[in-house]
Amino acid sequence: MGGLLLTGCSASSLLSPHEFTEIFAAQLRQAGLQLTVTVVAPLEVKVKDSAANESTAFLENAYDHYRKAPADRDSIIAKYVNAFLETPRGTNAPVDITRIVPVIKDKGFLPEVYKSIIERGQKTDGFMDVHEAYNSELTILYAEDSPTNIRYLTQKDLVTLKIDKSALRNLVLIGVNSMTYCIASNPALR
Repeated sequence: MGGLLLTGCSASSLLSPHEFTEIFAAQLRQAGLQLTVTVVAPLEVKVKDSAANESTAFLENAYDHYRKAPADRDSIIAKYVNAFLETPRGTNAPVDITRIVPVIKDKGFLPEVYKSIIERGQKTDGFMDVHEAYNSELTILYAEDSPTNIRYLTQKDLVTLKIDKSALRNLVLIGVNSMTYCIASNPALR
């Protein structure tokens, strides 16, 4: 992937949200994947691929990361561009069952995410819909964890994998227990 040459900056010369978004969009355009990239608003980019599949990148987390370490903006932008580029490929690729992990969030997390999505005019259908209550304060979401991204599972994923939602907790516990066993039984990993 081609890159923009960006130099370090001081706190007084932080990129504005709009400037940050423009640089992010330029990096996506340079990815060589025939993407149509449109800046919708500061920290929001719409991307359409050659098959007319459309997705949105919300850059609040990326911008917050950049504001904490402005001298690292090149690597921060590259990290978020790469994670975003993995998402469309991952959406069409089958879920790797060995990478399914539990993600624990407080009970207010999902309502906040759904509210944010709706406020942006997006639909919540199928988004983060594989979850269960852990207790009165926590929710377990299930996701596929990859080296650069995390993809929350959908009911469609479960159908494709032929896994019942009720079996997910045991599936991830077996994986966690297997990892714990591997670490405990291998002195090199301790």
